Amino acid sequence: DSEIESPDYALVLLSDNETESSVKLVNKKPKTSWVWAYWDEEIREVKGVLRQVIVCKVIDTANQIPCRKTYIKSSGSISNAINHLRNKHDITKNGKIVKVG
Repeated sequence: DSEIESPDYALVLLSDNETESSVKLVNKKPKTSWVWAYWDEEIREVKGVLRQVIVCKVIDTANQIPCRKTYIKSSGSISNAINHLRNKHDITKNGKIVKVG
């Protein structure tokens, strides 16, 4: 197996042949923020480059379809994830916002 190192993650190449290869993300830093309950981490090809992305897994109550909004994960910043949860799903650190009126 070969690895691509970064400060917080290691990408481990599980198979290296011409017909099939897969990459596993090994997280070296524990997730402590409340936002990770609502996001999955995946590796996706973005413009020809394998990138780590986060994908919103909140289920829309009206149509029961997962949101699937995707952001490229960058150097530990989760502000996009927090803003998305608040603006699109009314979710904050304290839970779902209850709108009165």
